[in-house]
Amino acid sequence: MSTLWAGDQVSYDYFLAAQAKAHEMLARGGVSHEQYQPELLQKQGSVGVVNVQGTMINGSAGIMSIFGMTGYSDVGRAAIAALSDPDIKSILLNVDTPGGQVAGLHDMATMLADIGKIKPVITYAGGNMLSAGMWLGAAGEKIYASATSEVGSIGVLMVLQDRSEAMAQAGIKPEVFRSGPFKALGNPYEKMSPEARAVIQQSVDDTAEVFLNHVASQRGVAPLVADSRYGQGRTFVGKRAKEVGLVDEIASDDYAFAYAQSQGW
Repeated sequence: MSTLWAGDQVSYDYFLAAQAKAHEMLARGGVSHEQYQPELLQKQGSVGVVNVQGTMINGSAGIMSIFGMTGYSDVGRAAIAALSDPDIKSILLNVDTPGGQVAGLHDMATMLADIGKIKPVITYAGGNMLSAGMWLGAAGEKIYASATSEVGSIGVLMVLQDRSEAMAQAGIKPEVFRSGPFKALGNPYEKMSPEARAVIQQSVDDTAEVFLNHVASQRGVAPLVADSRYGQGRTFVGKRAKEVGLVDEIASDDYAFAYAQSQGW
């Protein structure tokens, strides 16, 4: 993993496999990203249900949507459509995701929070609301979860591969030329230096801080309190998520929908 990921290794590996399959399909021809525009908004009376599901990726999922990917741009398009529809009085984020890319995530989370200042946004987690899902789902003024929902995992991940020893055993000795001491640190062709380790860890820590601060702000607590109660990558199931303050109520999707229906102008 050479990119910041708000999720676990399993979801990242699934993303890589889906990406490879999508590239193969595109290379064979006959299909394009533009053919696939997932419709994430379901209008149910006065409620706009926005489905935030599957592994999350930057931009529009396009053809990746057939492999269970959802793009942040797709979520944004659905949320803006709900905001613009005068018949929709409130928005219900229906979240079930193990996480996704960091790129594009904070902008989408901020947009959802801003939309919530105009129309009520309510979040329901019926399955997983982890990492990127938590970052987005925190936009809800009230957050509901089922008794078996897994919630939280506030933090980010980056895994880098050191292939230098394997290459040396194969008789390959790469030479890395860089324009500055911080260029391309952590590349797989050389052993990671203490300086590279420190720089990459700082990037991970800084991103995790943005994540934690966002959730803390949305949940109305100080970052130190949020970190103590539910930070550091911890996950919580059902009532434990309510006890620590990540969700407001343990309820069914029907209950969450009924609450959303009661909101608005």
